[in-house]
Amino acid sequence: MSGPQRPRARIRLALASVTAGLVLASAIPFTSASAAEPPASMLLQWNAYANAAIFSLPTATPAGAGQTPPVGSIHLAMVETAVYDAVNAIDRGHEPYLKNLPRPSRSASKAAAVATAAHHVLVGLVPALPDGVKANLDAAYTASLATIPGGWRKNAGISIGATVAARMLANRATDGRYVPYSFTPGTGVGQWRPELPMFVSDPFAWVSNVKPFAIGRASRFRTAGPLDIHSAAYARELNEVKSVGSSTSTTRTAAQTELAMFYTANPIPMLNKSLRDIVVRKGLSITRAARLFAMTSVSGADALIGCWDDKDHYSFLARFRVDSPSAHRELMQFGFSDDVRVYLNGVPLYEGSDRQNSRDYRFLGHVGFWDSVYLPLRKGKNDVVLVVSDQTNGGTAAAAKFDPASRVRIGGN
Repeated sequence: MSGPQRPRARIRLALASVTAGLVLASAIPFTSASAAEPPASMLLQWNAYANAAIFSLPTATPAGAGQTPPVGSIHLAMVETAVYDAVNAIDRGHEPYLKNLPRPSRSASKAAAVATAAHHVLVGLVPALPDGVKANLDAAYTASLATIPGGWRKNAGISIGATVAARMLANRATDGRYVPYSFTPGTGVGQWRPELPMFVSDPFAWVSNVKPFAIGRASRFRTAGPLDIHSAAYARELNEVKSVGSSTSTTRTAAQTELAMFYTANPIPMLNKSLRDIVVRKGLSITRAARLFAMTSVSGADALIGCWDDKDHYSFLARFRVDSPSAHRELMQFGFSDDVRVYLNGVPLYEGSDRQNSRDYRFLGHVGFWDSVYLPLRKGKNDVVLVVSDQTNGGTAAAAKFDPASRVRIGGN
């Protein structure tokens, strides 16, 4: 983390699933398909099939599962990463996502590998896609294979595609998807409450606990948290939302209204349609297109997992105010369990880990003042936040203290 982030960072994090794709697309050298490298037409077809199967509504034609972005992005990343690994196993031009895959002949059919990997992951998802959706995918798979000349190259492509799909499904079988979980409601001012009208938790709260694809732990990329609800910055942003977001707003422009309506659509299929257009315009080979879709789908899925982790986490933080008579450096001693990030006035100052038994033989429930950091206090009110996360399923805790002779005074929010 390079600096403080506004609450809108959560929105930006979610939108990264759209913008990251376009950024990554511009970063990849665009080389047209050569005579020896097949075009990306099969890959584009199966990207469209996957998006329709995962995101389209059950009433659409063709019907889909109607999954929301935080859920569907995970499944799309599984599909596109499997497709990439199947193609790359044949091409061997880049590092694979899954390790120790077979090495088929470089002459194996990449088109057959793409269709097989995508189809087998989609029909193998648990919980399963609706029967009608799976039937449509089976028909599309049969039609795709019918366009590929028979022979050992086709069979080799099918084989590596099936192998990678099975490995991907096994790899993500215990990744935390659909494990029941609820956000913990708060009772203080500004803390999250269950939503009207049914007062239920976010039905997709479990996304916060899903294993990311590429970033290790989602907690590594948490924002600095929401603004202090007593701050002028919070008041400005709240008033802006009320003014511009009201259904009877007199300050929102027509262009802003049109843009807001545009983004009510599911952003993941929108992004993938744009990426397919880029592949066609640039004439990307099937190998480069597979890499592009894998990179963008993984970045999008991890961004949304991180967004939900952020939502969940900020029900649990230690925040307090330090009133200082002057601008000076003040030593703060503190303890925590398991991981912590310390912020002063929105600026990150410290990051550390203190997992169970790492410093204290007494196991859980004991937090000592083993750490310290100098706070560059400004004169007047200072906002101190200890963002604490649990990595061992044993709960969280934090404590802090100043020298009793210090001139600073501790307050609430």
